[in-house]
Amino acid sequence: MKNLMRQYRIPTPEYKVFTSYLHAQDYIRLKGPPLVIKSDSSLDNHSVFTAFTIEDAMNALSMIMKEGIFGEADKRIIVEESLQGEKVSFVTVTDGHTIAPLTDLYKYEDTVKDERGLDVTVMGAYSPTAIMTMELRNMIMKRIMEPLLKALKSEDIHYKGLLFADLICAQKRPYLFELQCCLRDPETQTILPRLKKDFIDLAFSVIEERLSDTKIDWKEKTSLCIVVSSRNYPQEDKRGIIIHGIEKIKSMKDILVFYGGISLTDDKIVAVGGRGISIIATGKDIQEAKKNAYNVVSTSIHVSKIYNKRNTTGK
Repeated sequence: MKNLMRQYRIPTPEYKVFTSYLHAQDYIRLKGPPLVIKSDSSLDNHSVFTAFTIEDAMNALSMIMKEGIFGEADKRIIVEESLQGEKVSFVTVTDGHTIAPLTDLYKYEDTVKDERGLDVTVMGAYSPTAIMTMELRNMIMKRIMEPLLKALKSEDIHYKGLLFADLICAQKRPYLFELQCCLRDPETQTILPRLKKDFIDLAFSVIEERLSDTKIDWKEKTSLCIVVSSRNYPQEDKRGIIIHGIEKIKSMKDILVFYGGISLTDDKIVAVGGRGISIIATGKDIQEAKKNAYNVVSTSIHVSKIYNKRNTTGK
């Protein structure tokens, strides 16, 4: 992806790829922190390290290239500059001929450090964002998303689907640092409540390559998502905890519930690990959406002891 950005002059943080441990060390000393160090082929969140000191950078380098913590096949690394600016995510859709903007959002990431490095997981989001002006939106489309579609065509890739871009706005210019070909969790739950058009109709307009004739409208509301998870997630998954209050929430106005790591057992909603449920609230602005979401979580959701049919300790 980084090489494609460079080849077609799509703004992305400066980077260099290494298979040599010694050459990577020299480059890190030359550039200096902060730096982002990524394993090239691992998709695990653990495989991305942000190093604020030379020592941290060398430790990350050693873990990937010498210790092989992601496997022997993952010893090629990317060393990337760490740009300072505002993060924003931008979602588009393409039918292979036309690329259309959907919406923008901001993700709240929870960072937990363990013996392998940093584990980053998204624990909430809101849409739209305050920084997404029409000028910035047009700049993202003209400098990043439209050139990206042209790049795919030039590489003989006829791609249909979603392009989810994670961007950083530095010195009033957007730079692409991550790209996904899907709607992710819980970002999907955050943005779809604002979509006026039926998502299935939108999907068929992509499949049938008539996106240019499709109008995509959004509700003039802010949507905010809160993830309810195990206490020490992602390092620890407590299974078997019963979640109460879901039925009451379903009847509330401007509130939605999406299930994650849960199971319906003996008519009980039971957490089976990780992110259990997502509560999404909409409001006229972010303050109202936030108030509505946290009010539901604090007053309507409660949990009870670990569930087990034999009434033992459970898992």
